[in-house]
Formats: sequence, structure tokens, C-alpha cells
Amino acid sequence: MVDWVYKLLRSSTSKDTFVTFIGNGLVSVIGLIFTVVVARALGPEDFGVFSALIAIAIMLASVGDLGISAALVNFLPKIPQSRGVLVSMSLWLQLTFAGILAFGVVLLGIFAKRLIPEATVHQYVLTAGVTVVYIMSAFGVNLARAERKFGLAAVIQTFDSLIKLLLTLAFFYWLRLNTNLTLTAALLGSLSASVLVLILETKQLKPKFERDKLKGIFTFIKWVALIRIFSVAVARVDLLLLNSLSSSYQAGLFAAASRVTLLFALLVSSLGGVVAPRFSSFTDKKTVITYLKKLSLLTCGVAGLMVLTTLFADQIVNLVFTSEYAEASGLLRLMTLLMIPFLLSIITITPLLYTYNQPKFIAIVTVVQISIMIGLDFVLIPRFQAYGSIIAIGISNIFVLALTGGKLAWILSRA
Repeated sequence: MVDWVYKLLRSSTSKDTFVTFIGNGLVSVIGLIFTVVVARALGPEDFGVFSALIAIAIMLASVGDLGISAALVNFLPKIPQSRGVLVSMSLWLQLTFAGILAFGVVLLGIFAKRLIPEATVHQYVLTAGVTVVYIMSAFGVNLARAERKFGLAAVIQTFDSLIKLLLTLAFFYWLRLNTNLTLTAALLGSLSASVLVLILETKQLKPKFERDKLKGIFTFIKWVALIRIFSVAVARVDLLLLNSLSSSYQAGLFAAASRVTLLFALLVSSLGGVVAPRFSSFTDKKTVITYLKKLSLLTCGVAGLMVLTTLFADQIVNLVFTSEYAEASGLLRLMTLLMIPFLLSIITITPLLYTYNQPKFIAIVTVVQISIMIGLDFVLIPRFQAYGSIIAIGISNIFVLALTGGKLAWILSRA
């Protein structure tokens, strides 16, 4: 048993996960410092407004991906000789989507004021800019991961977060930090990372489109795009609903708890980014099952760490955010426990998507998931405030894990 665990820890998956997690860990630490500075400077209400605006940017940035990163993961390992064409087409598609979404954010600020009542049109314009640079920065990270350049992906992410933090600290010490300045720091930080991506990964590319490869990309991403859209809604719509159905104060408490659990979300992202290219290359049942055993051990270890964290929720919140956010400790405790099904879904969703080519099934499950979650939000938030949103997320995560686990077991039994 000890030898098996030792081999697992020395495997390429563990090493790549470690590299990715180190990068994500740096991002998490930098992000936590950023959150502490911003949360203390703005207070719960303004922090809730800022968090909701950033939620819009993150939601639309992930929507702007439209499954392109998944297509790169799927195709680049299989046809590396076509890298130039695939990356060029993907890059120009991303830029096009980014421009469209940025225009949509500006319109949102003009015509949908009730979405975030306290936000200004100027803040929506800044959010539009943040959306564009988030899309391009994420494109570089996903491209590097698709080619298993996990160190480069970590560098891009860390550079983004570090510039954002340094700018925020500068604004904090020399100016009076507010929502506008915080959004500006986020914009300039990701803009720097986007420029780095263009220099390192795409400087020799030219606009080039090949009809057969473009058709292949669209065939693959049509379902993945739907998954992206609804997955993002699962992750971010809660902040918007809390602002509209409850208050910016409750949204601020929820955002504070979410920020602490970001460490685990980044670990899940690290693990998912590492295993996806591997599942894409698997072709037989035996290899899949062997790899699933390794992956299960890793995820169970992370789940144990998550449970341990709940014991120190009060101390963590008081240390990070001060007593002003004391009510967030209970949210943190429940949120961490209900993230475990989300973590475990890596074991079920990744092989379904990349080994067994089931994007349609995952898309349908995701649509049902978001429908359940939003329906529960409308029922639970008015009654339980931020706790209602967390309960809705947890129930929807359990639903996804159960359905994808059943589907994977059925496929493996017939393979």
C-alpha cells in the first residue's frame, strides 16, 4: 500500500497537479490578500457591489470561452501538427466573442439598473473592460494547459494576480480605495497578463481559417458552450440573486466566505486542468479505471482537508476579515462542506467529457442543475438569506454528482 501511494505521488499527474496547485496556491494567497484589503476598505455593502460586478465579468468571461479551451484540450494532443491553425482560429473567435460581450455589459449598465441597484454606469464600463481582458488571459492559461505547459499557465495566472494586488495596494495607500479604483486594478492586472499571453504564445500567428478544422471545433464546442454558460451561472448567479432578492450586505458576507473557499476551488481547477488532457488520450476501459483509482485517492485527500477547515471557520473569518464579517463564519463552514460533491464530480465529469465524448449529456445535466439551483434560490434566499443560496448550490452539486456517477458506471459496465 505504501509503495502504491509513493508511486502515485511520483506520477506525472501528481507532479503536474503539484506545479499547477503551487501556481494556483500563489494566486489564492495573493487573491486572499487582495480580498482582505478590498473588503476592509469598502465594507460589506460596497464589497457586495464590487463582488457582484466581478461576478458578471467572470461569468461572461467563462461564457466567452464558449468551449474553445475544451476544444484545444481535445484537439491539440491529437493533432499537434495543426497547432498554428487551431490556435489562430481559437484566438480570433475569442476576440470576437469578447467584443460582443463587452458591449452587452455596457448595455446592461444602461438598461438593467435593478440588477445591482447601487452600481453606476461607469462601473459597468470598467466591468466590460475587465470581461475582455479576463477572456484573453484565460485563453492563454487554457492554451498552456492544453499543451501541458503547466508551469507557463501558473506564471500567467500569478502575474495577473500580482499586478492587480500591487495596483490595489498603491490605490489603498495613496488614494481612497473605492469600487471604481478596485475595478481599475483588476482591469490593468489582467490586461498585463493578456499582453504576456500574446507575446509568449501567439506572436507568430496570423489570421488563418481552415473550414474542416473550424467545423470540427464547432461540432465539439456546441454542447461544451452550453455547459460553460450554465456552469458559470451555477458558480456566480448567486451573488446577483442575493443583491436583488436580499441585500448587498448579505452578498458581501457570501462573497467573503466564497473567497476563503477559493483555495479549494483553485485546487479543483488545478486537478481538472491536469487530468483533462490525459483523459482525452485514453482509449480503453482498463486505462480509464486505473487512472480513476489514482484520481479518487487524490480527491479524497482534498475532501479530508476541506472537512478539517470547517473546524477553524470562526478563527479564519476573524483573522482575515475582522469581526465586521463575523456572520460569514457559519456561511464558510456550510459552503466548504457542500463543495465536496463539486470536488468529487471531477472523477465523473472529466472522463465522460474527454474519454467517452459525452458533452451533450453533461450539457443536459448542467441545464437541469442550474434550473434546480435558481428555483431553490428564489424559494430559499428570501427566507434564509445567504444560507439559502449555499443550500441551493449544495443540492445542485449532489444532483450532478449522482447523475454523472451513474452515467459513468453504466458506460464502464458496458465497455
